[in-house]
Amino acid sequence: MKKLFLTLFMLLIFFVSYAQTVENITVEPDGDKINIHYRIGGSTDKQVFNIQLTCSVDGGPRFEPKAVRGAVGGNILGGKDNYTIIWDVFKDREEVGNVEFFIKAELVSGRITESRSTEPEVVKPIAVQPLGAGSVSAVPYSRKRFITYEPSLLYPYGLRAGTLGNWGYHSSIRINYDRYSELMSGAITFGATKRIVNLPKYRLHGYLGIGLGGYFDVFDIEFGFSNVISNRLVLNIGYEIPTYYYALVLGAGIL
Repeated sequence: MKKLFLTLFMLLIFFVSYAQTVENITVEPDGDKINIHYRIGGSTDKQVFNIQLTCSVDGGPRFEPKAVRGAVGGNILGGKDNYTIIWDVFKDREEVGNVEFFIKAELVSGRITESRSTEPEVVKPIAVQPLGAGSVSAVPYSRKRFITYEPSLLYPYGLRAGTLGNWGYHSSIRINYDRYSELMSGAITFGATKRIVNLPKYRLHGYLGIGLGGYFDVFDIEFGFSNVISNRLVLNIGYEIPTYYYALVLGAGIL
């Protein structure tokens, strides 16, 4: 899935009384995940810690991510050179902007080797610049709305519009006018989109829609895929089935 580009404006490391120092923090975007590396300074393998991770997005309220694994929660044994928390971001949030992380290491078992005050220590802002992001701090892709020109073999004029989040929606209309019979036919559909693959410059979404087709008096169904290229261009390919026959659907547009 898409490589997550984040600007981590501030990393706050909390220390509580009788807690070891959390240090050597590094944050690494990895696809749609964030790897948070840290060290529990002065700890030994005779100590057990409870590690709590909370964060704030775009200055909003602090929350505890649920889709995390690794060195987080209870029963974290001390004495290691490095610990890693992996956050599967898009399982918790549709979009991510500027993130503040808060990590607290609380000693729950073992002898205390060093104590700290309850005042939090503020670490200087850390800008994460993944490979390929250039020399400036990157922010995650946030545009979700799209519009495409989308004709089919049956109806040469058409438009589709919708959203492309983890889950989204779309609607489309395609028409054809027969000058000889002076009749207009077409299809109007509404449906859902679902993100399948998320990569740095490419995203794949599936879509399904139902509505009316033919002379707007028969059941119509369509399904296919939407491909997002370079986070700007949308390409669609799918099938349309208005009752008794089907037609290829192709489209291109922008976000």
